[in-house]
Amino acid sequence: LVAAVLSGRSLVAVLLALYRVANVSMHRPDGEDTEELVAYADWAMASQVYYATARVLSRAHYEEGDPVVVTIDSRVPARA
Repeated sequence: LVAAVLSGRSLVAVLLALYRVANVSMHRPDGEDTEELVAYADWAMASQVYYATARVLSRAHYEEGDPVVVTIDSRVPARA
């Protein structure tokens, strides 16, 4: 669990960095060496965070003082 409070500028910087990682290599690495596996893990995490955040922000309506909360929960649902 991670909770972070970001200013507008910090949020933009984070989104730009995530975008670069998620979109620099539009193809997923297909090899099995360590560097490619690390690159794939970085790509997978950056893509998930970037696109989940973008979805929330695209629906956000700004009102003075109201924070925008982005929750990313990718846990597998427990069986009932």
